[in-house]
Amino acid sequence: MTNISTIINKVGAHLRVVFGRGLPIFLLLIIFFVAGGGISQHERWRIEQVQVTGARAVPFDEIVRATDVILGGNNYFVYSRKNSRLFPQKDVEKGVLMQFPRLATVKATRDSAHSITVAVTERKPFALWCGLVAVKSMSPCWYLDETGFIFDSAPIFSDGAYLQLYGFLDEEDALEPLCKIVPRAEFENIRTFIGELRAHGIEPSRVALSEDGAMSINIHASSAYRVLVGVELRFNKEQDSVVLAKNLLAALPVQFPVNGPQQKKLEYIDLRFGNKVFFGFEN
Repeated sequence: MTNISTIINKVGAHLRVVFGRGLPIFLLLIIFFVAGGGISQHERWRIEQVQVTGARAVPFDEIVRATDVILGGNNYFVYSRKNSRLFPQKDVEKGVLMQFPRLATVKATRDSAHSITVAVTERKPFALWCGLVAVKSMSPCWYLDETGFIFDSAPIFSDGAYLQLYGFLDEEDALEPLCKIVPRAEFENIRTFIGELRAHGIEPSRVALSEDGAMSINIHASSAYRVLVGVELRFNKEQDSVVLAKNLLAALPVQFPVNGPQQKKLEYIDLRFGNKVFFGFEN
């Protein structure tokens, strides 16, 4: 017993030498830290309900389960993550967003002592990514949003239901394209060109881009020029999409005047040579 007392006294003396007068403050901080952790565990502030708003395609209960997992355990070993005043808001938002690629935004807020709300917005399909090569097949396509981000697998649609995009990805992986991105510069160029076409009643059905810079767009429908249906537009990724659209729309009424003579079937329009527009007809 004497030996134990001696050891305790020696340890205490050593701590007083190391910390000096700061020792009592240090001990008080530890006491407050542990006590605060104990208070945080009190059921008075325990989160018992997670409400989800904004979810449509992503199941409500899956978001709730994911949130419950993130709220499990303690911060710094003692502070409850399920305390409504202390819950890790950023961890919930980041964790839910990473688990569900279809979600565009996640915002977690405290409603009351026992509930929080996880408000989400979902990505909207802009087109389908259907592989590296533009060939007809029954292989599955993937939804991509207006930024070129691939966020979910898609069912098989009939031609024209969605714009189809074929080509390489920033991190090329044809077997697992989920969460990959179409190269930003090329995708922005395509999106702008398509917007210009749609503004003039021309609806694309398929886009193809290759790593050598060659790009093409197939036309599905056109209210002003029926001759464009099924035609392929050819251009390069370096070309300005606004200039391309301007050149095309200026050349069409010249090549196909109203009540003009019927021509051979149009197969492609080549826009790769500066401001010149070449029309390729069936032989």
